[in-house]
Amino acid sequence: MTAVAAALIQYGSALQLAGLPLLAAGVVLLAVALPRLLPAGSLRAAPGLPTAPVLRGLAFGSLTAAQVLIPLMLINERGLSATAAGIVLTIGALGWSTGSWLKGRGRISNLLAVRGGAALLATGLALVTLVLVDTVPLVLAHVAMAVAGLGIGMLHPTVSVLVLEMSVPGEEGQNSAAVGVGESVFTVVAVAGSGAIFTASGGSYAAGLLTAVALAVLAFALAPRLVRSRAAGTMEVTAP
Repeated sequence: MTAVAAALIQYGSALQLAGLPLLAAGVVLLAVALPRLLPAGSLRAAPGLPTAPVLRGLAFGSLTAAQVLIPLMLINERGLSATAAGIVLTIGALGWSTGSWLKGRGRISNLLAVRGGAALLATGLALVTLVLVDTVPLVLAHVAMAVAGLGIGMLHPTVSVLVLEMSVPGEEGQNSAAVGVGESVFTVVAVAGSGAIFTASGGSYAAGLLTAVALAVLAFALAPRLVRSRAAGTMEVTAP
């Protein structure tokens, strides 16, 4: 995982050839190890529990990748101070808390929480990209991160709850750990990939942020596959 990330970052810079051995080693390592650590069918997002690590990894990875670039974009392109740029991310964190609180009250269905959450996440990240336009008011960045935070706050804990509900008794810990592994792997790859695209495009914040948006859109597309069945089990499930 680390090798893949380092190679992607290096491959996006002038030292392209230097990153290729790391990239090859990392891909081989992931191809061998990752399927053993995730539920069967996860790498093809099979319906049910196998989708959980991929879905949460894509969602959290897209947000993290964007959060790496947003402060730099606000400072370098819109002239904000580091403190002012940090406040934008803080508003996103408050949005996360609000989304989790709303889901915890039990008035949002699981499908709405995961698919609606992914939609809000993608929308928020797309809106913050618009701040690159000088005529767009900076307040949009604050609104956008609140929307993105609300989305991840709804989605993230719901995936954890669904994993526990769909697990066979005694496998809850194993499946929860698998989701954590998937989230970590996808987050590292998302950050490295968006960073490589940012570097390779000559420092284009739009290119890097739109990569994060694309990952959130993919999470939106995959969300219904997780909620298709509530049956317990670590293997692939089918729609009723």
